Amino acid sequence: MTAHVKPRGVTPDVIHRHMMEGDPRDARIAELEEQVAARDARIAELTALVEALTRRVAELEARLGQNSTNSSRPPSSDPLGTKRKPRRPEKRRRPGGQPGHEPHKRELLPEEQVDRVVDLPPPKQCERCEHELEGTRQQALRHQVVEVPPLKPVVTEYRCHGLTCAHCGTLNRALLPPEVAGHVFGARLSALVCLRVGKYRLSKRLVQEALSDLLGVRLSLGAVSNREREMSQALAAPMEQAERFIRDQERAMDETSWVEGPGLIQSPTGEVIPPGPTEEVRCPRTGQGGASSAGLIAWHEPETGRTRAS
Repeated sequence: MTAHVKPRGVTPDVIHRHMMEGDPRDARIAELEEQVAARDARIAELTALVEALTRRVAELEARLGQNSTNSSRPPSSDPLGTKRKPRRPEKRRRPGGQPGHEPHKRELLPEEQVDRVVDLPPPKQCERCEHELEGTRQQALRHQVVEVPPLKPVVTEYRCHGLTCAHCGTLNRALLPPEVAGHVFGARLSALVCLRVGKYRLSKRLVQEALSDLLGVRLSLGAVSNREREMSQALAAPMEQAERFIRDQERAMDETSWVEGPGLIQSPTGEVIPPGPTEEVRCPRTGQGGASSAGLIAWHEPETGRTRAS
């Protein structure tokens, strides 16, 4: 039997002190575990970076391999040596209508709309055998040419003659007709200017050049603006009459939503109207208070002619 021999210099006090202070190897183990955890986090970070770079490289390689044959790039961007697909043979077709195409010919105007008729006599000899032609004339072949007459403005000069009063010496001149007083351009010319500006959306300078080139009429840019102002004033009364007629008509709300915001609706004139208690409008299809698919309820105000919604 072997007796237990205590290490020299190790006393119970030393053993108790080591137990209270802890084993130094535990601290080393904890330090190594922290290092391993830091390395694992770094490895995960680098792995994610490698994966991202790998995807980027694949994307760049795919982009580098693009050319006009496999992408929307133009042929001018292709590198040297790019093999292109052979072009399809073009179908050779003669210009104009193709075989089987239904002809579309210009229809002749009726004779009552023809301004001038030129009768060409029949030939005296046959174009094939040169034999003298006799007999009854056949139905004439009609051919119409549409032309615009020479465009020239008509200038009317009004001369207001006058007489001097023998009693007081006042010079009295004739007055201009009301339709030309204060105007230097006629109604048709003014309408032509406003038509080009309003309907055809030409600028004032283009209208000025067009009238000069086509009619030989010289207008300033200010004159074009004045014609627009005159036309607006002339159309003010008819426009008001038309709006009044529309307001007086029976209205109905269809299933088209005009909602501009919470409880707001846009009227046909473009103004945004808040809701209010008025006469309810019935939907012509459902007949249920003008309720649209969006849950819109509309009313009509007879006194103002407005359509409201909530």
